Amino acid sequence: QGIARDITERKRLEARDAAFSTLGQRLSLATNAQEAAWIVVDIADKLLGWDACYMHLLAAEKGKVIPVLNYDIIDGQRASVPWTRTDKKAAPMDRRVIEEGAQLILRADLSQKVPGLVAFGDQNRPSASLMFVPMRNGNKVIGTLSVQSYSPQAYDADTLNVLQALADFCAGAMERIQNLTERLHLETQLRHAQELEAVGRLAAGIAHDFNNIMTVIQGYASHQLSTTQADGELADSLRQISDAAERAAGLTRQLLTFSRKQILQLRSLNLNETI
Repeated sequence: QGIARDITERKRLEARDAAFSTLGQRLSLATNAQEAAWIVVDIADKLLGWDACYMHLLAAEKGKVIPVLNYDIIDGQRASVPWTRTDKKAAPMDRRVIEEGAQLILRADLSQKVPGLVAFGDQNRPSASLMFVPMRNGNKVIGTLSVQSYSPQAYDADTLNVLQALADFCAGAMERIQNLTERLHLETQLRHAQELEAVGRLAAGIAHDFNNIMTVIQGYASHQLSTTQADGELADSLRQISDAAERAAGLTRQLLTFSRKQILQLRSLNLNETI
């Protein structure tokens, strides 16, 4: 005689708790959204298993998403694949998940069309089991997470709840990382603008000093041409000096325009004559 006890569910809960306990620490070390997304789907793989997956974050522009991570099995190995919607508009399934909540799709017939489903990766090999969940930070949905399997009946309602718990657990960290990335991008743009402004101020200062020097050169050349009886060769040299000084003055005006210290004056240009 013997006694048997099914501890499958207990072991599953222990594995989930252990994975979640390290997830927060791992996410705190992530420096960008792609790195954080991979940590999340790696935990999903350990808990649920997947052959394909994606994570999309909602963009500031309404109705659009930011594809952060898309993976599928290509030639027997997991590989990052491009998202097929180049316009970055949220796929119908993403909109459905955001509006209605988690979705579990199990296909016995792989030729069965799923409304709103957008294929990615190896489109000749459709997934048989698919889960889609919203990533919720409180009452705010910040994105969608999906894991998919080529095996039939790979998921059920319990695994869908686990994936939803995982998505909700990491949503706050993903939003924080996304905001940090956007802030760093804005700071980079600001620094670039400040650098250009500094170069512009430097160019303006150089242009003014250079213009003063060229004014003296041009003035002396013009004075010599008008007051001396220079022979043909000397007169030609003086005219060359005067013309060069005039071209230098034009360069000065361009520098002032670059530094925005001078109003832009558009004019017609004959490119043939310029060349």
